[in-house]
Amino acid sequence: NFSPADLLRSLIAECCGGSGTFNALSAATGACTSSQNIHKRINKKATKLLASVLGSALGGDDSLNSSIFNRVIVEDCSHFQAPESLVEQLPSYGNQHGKTAGVKLHFAYDLLSGSTVCADLIKARITDQSLAEKLVSNELKAGDLLIRDKGFLSVSALVEIQFSHAFYLSRLPLSLKPMDENGMPLDLVAMLKNAIGDVVECVATLGHQTGLPTRLIAVRVPEQIARQRERDCRKRLGQSRGKLPAKQLVYCRWELVVTNVPFAMMEAEDLAALYRCRWRIELAFKALKSNYFSSRMAKHETNKHHWFALLLARLIAFLPILRLGQPGSTSGSMDPPPSLLKSAKLWFS
Repeated sequence: NFSPADLLRSLIAECCGGSGTFNALSAATGACTSSQNIHKRINKKATKLLASVLGSALGGDDSLNSSIFNRVIVEDCSHFQAPESLVEQLPSYGNQHGKTAGVKLHFAYDLLSGSTVCADLIKARITDQSLAEKLVSNELKAGDLLIRDKGFLSVSALVEIQFSHAFYLSRLPLSLKPMDENGMPLDLVAMLKNAIGDVVECVATLGHQTGLPTRLIAVRVPEQIARQRERDCRKRLGQSRGKLPAKQLVYCRWELVVTNVPFAMMEAEDLAALYRCRWRIELAFKALKSNYFSSRMAKHETNKHHWFALLLARLIAFLPILRLGQPGSTSGSMDPPPSLLKSAKLWFS
């Protein structure tokens, strides 16, 4: 009397608002099977079943399109905490309390249609930059725009994006020093010191050997965010008072992004607004982890298959929320979408 559908329903119910223990999973089936049977059923085959369900559920509505880009893809990673008992199987970065366990979700989706481009569970210690060329090589198509945070920035990946006749819009990290058209270091402090407007742009090159030409766009951040960044910067530098280094102040007060979208195709102000759409994937991760899902599921010592089953079930349950949060998902127009966080709170409560 216990079917794969019963297992899926109980896992989704528990990952949304329950404890996820074997006893709770048994109760979620209406007590049609015991906790011992649940423990026996959640194995490698069960997680493969859940992964296949998730794979078939991924995708979206391609009815929406853009006259400028084929797809507008946002990409990022998020960490999920695993029980300490899995520290040898799923090692993560340690903290002041010792070794930790977990995995990362490497996720990318199209803002226009809601189609999922990439959803991979990977080792927690894999860096974002090491993934820079993975999606570009496997998924990116001509005419796509890829929006990324600074952790993914790799000059070789940008070259590959351009070679694929696609576009990038990426935040510039402090470690990568842009140069002018003559290959000399670009003085960002002087360029932005007396800037009047909220958006400043120039032509720059990236990489000493590559010399990749790019558009560098500086967007002034709101005063409240700038002050918070300065406080965070002081904390990192161990500096309680005094003036911060000029270059650090630039990165606190300005958002620096690079792109190969031509001037004639889109103006700097529009690109700045478009980059802010990257925040949607951050909201998606926050919604996915709502109700303390990650820490709650990590409290109980269990086996790897049980924990992965709960995580995969959570992803399956989250997909309707992600689709609901797409522009035009409720009316067929580009109306403001519902709040992902509020929708998730209702959905998972």
